[in-house]
Amino acid sequence: MQKVNLIIVLNPSEDKVLMCHRQKDPYKGKYNFVGGKLN
Repeated sequence: MQKVNLIIVLNPSEDKVLMCHRQKDPYKGKYNFVGGKLN
């Protein structure tokens, strides 16, 4: 099993979490958290 690090930032005054619905493979049709890299 592959290990990953995950950080979620929540605003206590809100009841929402931003997620993406994948449109392409791999994992098409699944939901995941927004991610990215900084150079």
